Amino acid sequence: MLRYVVRRILSSIPVIIIVGVFAFFLIHMVPGNPAYLILGNEATPEQVAVLTAKLGLDQPLPIQFWRWATSCLRGDLGDSLFYNMSVTQVLTSKFEPTLIIVIYAMIVAMLTGIPLGIVSAIYRDRWPDRLCTGISMIGISMPGFLIGLFGVMIFAIELRMFPSVGYVPIKEAGFFTSVFWYLSLPSITLGFQRAASLTRVTRSSMLEVLGSDYVRTARAKGLSEWSVILVHGLKNAMNQILTQLGFSLAQLAAGVVVIENLFNIPGMGSVAYYGLIRRDYPLIQGYILLIAVVYVGINLLVDISYRIFDPRIGQS
Repeated sequence: MLRYVVRRILSSIPVIIIVGVFAFFLIHMVPGNPAYLILGNEATPEQVAVLTAKLGLDQPLPIQFWRWATSCLRGDLGDSLFYNMSVTQVLTSKFEPTLIIVIYAMIVAMLTGIPLGIVSAIYRDRWPDRLCTGISMIGISMPGFLIGLFGVMIFAIELRMFPSVGYVPIKEAGFFTSVFWYLSLPSITLGFQRAASLTRVTRSSMLEVLGSDYVRTARAKGLSEWSVILVHGLKNAMNQILTQLGFSLAQLAAGVVVIENLFNIPGMGSVAYYGLIRRDYPLIQGYILLIAVVYVGINLLVDISYRIFDPRIGQS
């Protein structure tokens, strides 16, 4: 098991390196000079040239990349051009709402998508299947910002169950208020999208498993239907479901940018969005690199989970 994990970690290192290279050079291809945005429209060309040199943006790109890469290897993502602090401090200061939204949305997706997929597979081609499939199609077809707008209209404006925008940290408002009052609507919005995909994957996986010989044998032995479905069916369908869960979790981590800006939540995604607008190169590069590490970590956890449900994986 340890050898399998080490092998997976080593194989992930080139992925992070490639993402870092692309993150650096792509963001520098975006037109615009951060010095103009920092100094304003009334700045003279001389002032812009001085600030550009001070920021090190007048150096050739390979030299800038070498400085940034060597700093990253030391654990230093650089300093933000606009926040007057390190990129690590900026991202960690905005980490709380983003982490809560991702975890909350993932719980919503799991508690909604997996049961709907199981019900859809059990009642194949009947009205529960059509209902679950219809719900999943709505979630897949509608973009996240549109689902969020409908949620604001219904639950914030009409029913006044949740606020439409904003967030107050846990240390100021308390855990219950911060999580369930301010972040329920954006988390449910984000989780509903992922639940839709999870429903379809669970349904197809369960249909494949429920038609297997060992499931028919379990039924012939007189086991209860729910025992057959949950123990013999769901357990053997978990590999594909785990893959979708890992993909969904990674998508949540990357797609929270839209939701945070829609609900005006000061999280990491919102900071990354404004960093892109301001050409804050170190901040955007650090954010992309962090998301890449999250992707790799999630894939590693999914691979390890495969071993739990199927010990034959990774033995060779």
